[in-house]
Amino acid sequence: MKRLLLLSVFLALPAVAAPIVSGDGRIVSDYRFRGISRSDAKPAVQGRLGFEFGDVYVEGFASSLKGWGQFGGADVELDVSTGVRKPLGLGMLDVGMTVYNFAGAAGPATVVEGQGRLSGGLGPVQLVAGVAWAPPQRSLATAFDRNGDNLHLWGSVRGDLIGTPLSVNGRIGHSRGSPGLGGAGALLASARAWDWRLGVDYAAGPMTFGAALAGTDLGDRADALLRTPRSGRIAGTGLIFSVGVGF
Repeated sequence: MKRLLLLSVFLALPAVAAPIVSGDGRIVSDYRFRGISRSDAKPAVQGRLGFEFGDVYVEGFASSLKGWGQFGGADVELDVSTGVRKPLGLGMLDVGMTVYNFAGAAGPATVVEGQGRLSGGLGPVQLVAGVAWAPPQRSLATAFDRNGDNLHLWGSVRGDLIGTPLSVNGRIGHSRGSPGLGGAGALLASARAWDWRLGVDYAAGPMTFGAALAGTDLGDRADALLRTPRSGRIAGTGLIFSVGVGF
């Protein structure tokens, strides 16, 4: 009887614990993180894989890097996110954290960031408000502080154009601390920066084609400090194209 009970529990586990799996791969003409290019204003290859276990999720993200975004040697960024999503009123509350990894970078580069967001929608329009805080850590050190931090507030809107495969999206954010979560902080201690993105997507089955304008209000001096000798402007406004496939 005990063996039969154990067998029935074992057979029932996959139905209860089987996660919802999603993912996508894409090529972008420029990898921008909060308005600052981590691919030296050049193309990057990216991938995402996510698992949902009821209210809990785990997600991995990878992207190729170039120039300043390598933080002194990393060719690939590997991020891991986890959190919990819960209904809140007419919206959804998401609380979690992300670990940004830059294997091979010169000096401390891994960044841990706590995040929270509240999302909701009305018809074809989806609104999101979020906050992200990277507590004091050596990877965000500035010229005046061995343990820098960063607070990022942001909001986004996305709307489907009914009857068409098109959707439009916009995002605006504000960082206080180390913008870009990296070496910028060492040069621009306690910097404050706005970032923005305005884009359009075209869905064709599992394929998505996108175009967007993204940038920051960091001045020419900051842009000159961030870029490498052979790169273009990586903190100013730039046009980004993308093509991806998801499941």
